[in-house]
Amino acid sequence: MSEDAQPEATKRGLFICLEGGEGSGKTTMVRTVKDYLSSQGREVIEMTDPGSTPLALALRAIVVDAHVPCTPHQQALLYIAARDALADEVSHYLDIGTDVVCGRWTLSTIIYQGLLGQVGVENVEWLAKNFVGIDPDIYIVLNATPEIALARKQAAVGAQAMFDDRFDGRPIEWHRKIQDTYYMLAQEAGYPIVDADKPLTEVQKAVISVCQTHHRFRAVVPCAAHCAVSIYRCLATSLRRKASTSICGSLSAIVMCFHIRWDVV
Repeated sequence: MSEDAQPEATKRGLFICLEGGEGSGKTTMVRTVKDYLSSQGREVIEMTDPGSTPLALALRAIVVDAHVPCTPHQQALLYIAARDALADEVSHYLDIGTDVVCGRWTLSTIIYQGLLGQVGVENVEWLAKNFVGIDPDIYIVLNATPEIALARKQAAVGAQAMFDDRFDGRPIEWHRKIQDTYYMLAQEAGYPIVDADKPLTEVQKAVISVCQTHHRFRAVVPCAAHCAVSIYRCLATSLRRKASTSICGSLSAIVMCFHIRWDVV
């Protein structure tokens, strides 16, 4: 390589976060976004907050255990500590050009502990700024009616697991406040809001539509016209070479099939 020919700098990955109340389908939609971006040729990894690291998983187990006394202030501190443990890993992947798709981030702590727990939004934001130091490029908020969302989750994990969870077992009025607060903050901030009460395939289509149309995705996801041209060129080349296996390979790279059930974490 000549001195003038320098390798292109690695473009930073995109940090996408799925948010919503209990049972809104965040885990399923994280996988949906991951699969979609992968189908566009992106390097993608999925994560869960709190989770994805041993420390974060251990701290999460304490916070969600309904039988372990833990005030909203203590919850906020533990969640920030768990997120701090995950932030280094997120930053690493973003720096090497890998997209990160995550269920929950600081917005959850702002709503659950900062507002409903009366810890104070400014206090949560201060902790996040000084100890986490990274925010998603985009939040996608899943708006699910608590009665529908909790029924989904109970069907998936069972009534006893719901009872043992600090948040799942809260009164329905509390869950309605969570939903309303998410909706209000998402509207104020301009975050995309997806109706998560609809059937799975419809919710997936809506989330993918956000990926296709939101301005933060346009720099990394090819537009439909560009994809169509690429497909045409790829198939035309295969036909010229009379390589049926190449055609099949091209089609398999284009078609994206979802065989996913609702996960309602």
